[in-house]
Amino acid sequence: MAKHLEQGDLCCLVSATNEFVIAPVARAFGIPHVIGTVPEYKNGRYTGKVVGTPSYQDGKVIRVNEWLSSMGLTLEHFTESWFYSDSQNDIPLLEAVTHPVATNPVPPLRELANKNGWPVLDLFPLQ
Repeated sequence: MAKHLEQGDLCCLVSATNEFVIAPVARAFGIPHVIGTVPEYKNGRYTGKVVGTPSYQDGKVIRVNEWLSSMGLTLEHFTESWFYSDSQNDIPLLEAVTHPVATNPVPPLRELANKNGWPVLDLFPLQ
């Protein structure tokens, strides 16, 4: 992430996790934008429902496209786009960018990455 931030790349943490959980993580890494699942909150309580499209599987692509659209952009505006993931649930977004990277991938994603010639980045040993 540091490399992308130093280069002035438009960076966003995209996760299926609730936004209020991932926002502090993004701040800690200096990532200025966050896309996460937004839980519905009414009358001082979480309802168990989701507001809008959950950022899960195909929903990540939808949410990224909505976010970019809010700035008058699309993925096609960028000659290069990167997405890093460890989960096969993220295959739709990995397939949507020009540089998919499997990071400490679960076995099904590692297999797909190897098949497609995507880089595999092992950041730490899996136990």
